[in-house]
Amino acid sequence: MSAFAKRTGLLFPLLLAGCTSSLDTNGGRRPGGGQVAPGATTETPGSPGTPSASPLTPPGGMTSAVVTPPVVIGPPPVVPMTCTAPFDPGFTPLRRMSRGEYDNTVRDLLGDTTAPARAFPNDDSVIAANLTLPQLLFEKYFDAAKTLATDAWARQVAGTQTVSLWPCTPSATDLTCARQIVSSFATRAFRRPVPESDLAPYFAILSKAETLGDSLEVGTKQALRAVLLSPNFIYRPEFDVPETPDAIHQLNPFEIASRLSYFLWASMPDAGLFDLATQGTLSNPEVLRAQANRMLTDPRSVGFVEKFGAYWLGISGIENANPDPAIYPTWSEELRASMAAETRTFLGAFVHEPHPLRSSLDANFTFLDQRLSDHYGISLSGGTADPSGLTRVPLPQGVRMGLLGHASLLTMNSKATETAPVRRGKWVLGNLLCSAPPPPPPNIDTTEAPPMPGSGPQTARERLAIHRADPACAGCHAAMDPVGLGLENFDGLGRYRSVDSNNIPIDPSGMLPTGEAFTTFEELRSILKSDPRITTCAASSVLTYALARSTTESDSCLTTDLATKADTANSSLSDLLLGVIESPWFTFRRGEKLP
Repeated sequence: MSAFAKRTGLLFPLLLAGCTSSLDTNGGRRPGGGQVAPGATTETPGSPGTPSASPLTPPGGMTSAVVTPPVVIGPPPVVPMTCTAPFDPGFTPLRRMSRGEYDNTVRDLLGDTTAPARAFPNDDSVIAANLTLPQLLFEKYFDAAKTLATDAWARQVAGTQTVSLWPCTPSATDLTCARQIVSSFATRAFRRPVPESDLAPYFAILSKAETLGDSLEVGTKQALRAVLLSPNFIYRPEFDVPETPDAIHQLNPFEIASRLSYFLWASMPDAGLFDLATQGTLSNPEVLRAQANRMLTDPRSVGFVEKFGAYWLGISGIENANPDPAIYPTWSEELRASMAAETRTFLGAFVHEPHPLRSSLDANFTFLDQRLSDHYGISLSGGTADPSGLTRVPLPQGVRMGLLGHASLLTMNSKATETAPVRRGKWVLGNLLCSAPPPPPPNIDTTEAPPMPGSGPQTARERLAIHRADPACAGCHAAMDPVGLGLENFDGLGRYRSVDSNNIPIDPSGMLPTGEAFTTFEELRSILKSDPRITTCAASSVLTYALARSTTESDSCLTTDLATKADTANSSLSDLLLGVIESPWFTFRRGEKLP
């Protein structure tokens, strides 16, 4: 270990020198540039009054200088809709990078593909307010920053670095070049221009290394490491107006670039977006649409597919599925991976191809490998190779058409030893219709009643009837149970069957609370496809994902308008993304008044 590293210990305190402004929980500047109080805490949504680690304050209350671009309040935006409600883009708290975003960002910033965030604590939420910074995570950031900076520098020396760190050729005595390396890296890492005054703490590290007898190379690597520990890198700040913190105002071009890149790529802006932000043209609707279309055709758009798929459909839930091999001997980790790959690739087709959004429920194609082909009993013959490595297979009319026939979604909504109609019904209502029932009342026994002695095997329908007989349970189960029972022809691994585990014929018929009756799964699927909530829910989910906050009543104007257009024009999912991007909700923000 170098003398510098031994004698300084933590790098982060060095950044305190020269602090001119600071981040706060509102994502903008505190009036007067005051720092966050050491040891400040925030409340985790869902746990009122319970202090959690601050999303801003690293251990010991350390803070870091924050770049402060100018904020301009222009005329109110023109909202191209028939809605008469006052425009309000809503308030979004400061956003920390999630694990996937961190891995994607260091890939594009440093060319590092080791996915260091896999060692971070789990943080699947897309809601900014939920992404706090606990002590353990900061320690992981610290370890990752050290390794990332060291490895990237080694690759640069070896000539194998895919993303250059050096705008000049460093030497043991060239302080000017070292400062250029740090300045260039900070600009890319912070995703915005960095004024000379805000670079002072990082330049001070170079001087400190020299004072302690270390080489300029050691100091430069430590400065790069400090950049990776800065809130400017870990968070995506959007600055509000100090004089009127709660004002509605347009994002600056670099904030728009970051919103766009983390929306569609789950990663940092590329050089093209940065150049347009520098030119100040990114807020132009035509330029914004052109960039969005370009980005959707880029391989990095898999970042959207994976992260939005985990949020909207809950695809990541398949990772937690644990079917009992004694009941399901064909279950394997390889089958789990194949199931997840099918649904992700299917969702990608709806992002990159002009399929109407509603047809996701009865699409006549899917993506299989040999393992899933055997699992479903569907031949790969007649299919075409897909870049994902799967085979795109045409489907005849039948139960496998659309999302509801995907083994990933059916398996993750099953129990270890049997299906779970309540889970499946709740998933459909919550994820596809945005109408999830409320949690059960306190002190309600949610376990299924055992069969009556001497009654013989009971079907899932008979067991659930006991819950519906309880007035405290009837309301929610009346909505969930018919949908879940309509999926009972699929076993715990999503294979189609006509009898249950007790060899009793399955009855998938039912009636929804809205009055629609069905006798088969296909009829239920058709009813769900025509439900007006399908497109409205998808629009709301896209907006939530884009803005990193839950939708509110003031957002209903936009989501209703987008859903109406989607149904009228048979729009695709990519059309929905473009609709959100081109709306003022995407390029404007409202701050939150501070006490």
